[in-house]
Amino acid sequence: MITIIAFWDLSKPNLIWLLPAFAAFSGLNFAVSRHQKIRRALAYAKTMIEINTEALARLDRNWKALPNRDISTQSVLAQDLNLCGHASLFHLICRSGTHLGRQKLWEWVQHGVPIHNLGARQASVRECAQHPEWIQELECLGRLSEGKATAILSLKTWCERELPAASGLVNFLSFCLPLLLWAILLGSFLLGWPYSLIFLLMVINTGLSRFQSKTHQDEKLWAGESSIAPLGELFGFLAKQPFNNPELKEWQSHLVNSEAQLAMKDLAKWIHFQDVRRSELMHSILKTLFLWDVHIDRGMKAWHNKHGSKFADWLDSLIKLDALISLSGLHYDHPNWCFAQLEVNVEKFEAKEMGHPLLTETQVVRNDVQLSKDKPLLLVSGSNMAGKSTLLRALGMNIVLGQMGAPLSATSMHGPYFALGTSFRVNDSLADGVSYFMAELQQLKSVVNLAQTQQHNHMQVLFLFDEILLGTNIHDRQIAVRQVTQNLLQLGTWGAISTHDLSLSEVDDIVTKMIGVHFAETFHEVGDQVSMSFDYKLKPGLAKTSNALYLVKMVGLADAKPN
Repeated sequence: MITIIAFWDLSKPNLIWLLPAFAAFSGLNFAVSRHQKIRRALAYAKTMIEINTEALARLDRNWKALPNRDISTQSVLAQDLNLCGHASLFHLICRSGTHLGRQKLWEWVQHGVPIHNLGARQASVRECAQHPEWIQELECLGRLSEGKATAILSLKTWCERELPAASGLVNFLSFCLPLLLWAILLGSFLLGWPYSLIFLLMVINTGLSRFQSKTHQDEKLWAGESSIAPLGELFGFLAKQPFNNPELKEWQSHLVNSEAQLAMKDLAKWIHFQDVRRSELMHSILKTLFLWDVHIDRGMKAWHNKHGSKFADWLDSLIKLDALISLSGLHYDHPNWCFAQLEVNVEKFEAKEMGHPLLTETQVVRNDVQLSKDKPLLLVSGSNMAGKSTLLRALGMNIVLGQMGAPLSATSMHGPYFALGTSFRVNDSLADGVSYFMAELQQLKSVVNLAQTQQHNHMQVLFLFDEILLGTNIHDRQIAVRQVTQNLLQLGTWGAISTHDLSLSEVDDIVTKMIGVHFAETFHEVGDQVSMSFDYKLKPGLAKTSNALYLVKMVGLADAKPN
């Protein structure tokens, strides 16, 4: 408004009004900056409260109080072993503050860590777990930059591009024309020069700014300062932590000497200047009086030439460390959990006092599991609800944890590095014309294909089957299960099968390679009332009893009568 008053009479502008206009603009910038700092401090305090509240909920396995980080996946393994989704392994361990950190964590969950890097990863997890305040600080800073993954990836793409060289003539004019304009303004104000020259230069400056914006429009970062500034804070925070482990030092090496932090601060400044476009009035004034866009473009290109090639390494270090705090946080919460000892070509797998990771310490029941090259098949029998499926999922989840370098719910685990294949939950498809039985066969075929592939890669395969091939009659099912199991064993795989059908134990070439175990229940009958209790402890040998008829009686189906 003050600027409008200054130029109200175009025949004789009153330029003295530009002084209060400049003072008002400076005061507004100061107030906005101060307000942003206060909002930042308040957001930091609220985020820290959320993190500590969630830490308590994580120990209690209070899933509703934990943020569910949605991961899109079609992986059968992830679905069978509850690796993602509500009340899943990822739901439990994920503390990564940034979206990109969570993606890296999910990559580790799916593919693990190469066995030659496993020891270094475990050492990194142990070291970071000794600094819980640092873990929370990194998670907090990551959350405060949350929602900006698209902007950060756009910045990464921009950094990797080759930008056209700046025009020397345009750069020369960007200094000369504004100086000439202001000289004429002062001359008009002090010496009475004609104002027509001012308007001529304003038109020239506006035209040059539009030409520059049109020519380099695709090089602008319209992400906003708030998308970039938190990165500098994160880079600076990570650069200061005194790491000892070689893997952590290698990740951190890209962030030392504060270059990354200062570079992002500098870039945030240029983007802040660029964001003046959001105010059409202010943008019009600045580009007319100072050729604003030309100077911003030159500053962004200078930043790109100096730091652009390094940004991918800076971001990669941040992503890996942000993913790592999830594993370290799990170790801090469960110091009694062990780290897996995995080797190549080892002929025995043994997990002692293994429990289900998603259960609290007061709920979990621990069991020992053993497999070997001579006895590669674990046949788990027992009644309904006794714990067969839970055992198989606990085994699969703990192997996933161990192979990503995280602690696992056991006192010890030693064995080979497995490629996992599962068949738990199978869905038919009316749209695709696939029946339940055919869907089961397709899933089993994928496990066989995995075994054939990994046989050439000299990697051990472990299959986990929970009551497979239910979609056909008992006679055909028994034959099919025997054939699938024999085929897999001939390929040198190891595995565990939960079943009510004990006919597998009657096949000679299977029984010689299997270890039979079972879960049992205790029945309590008082008159017509029947109840059961389970201890969920593995026992040697195969189950001799079933509880299906008792369950039918318990729910009142045995004595159901018409109304």
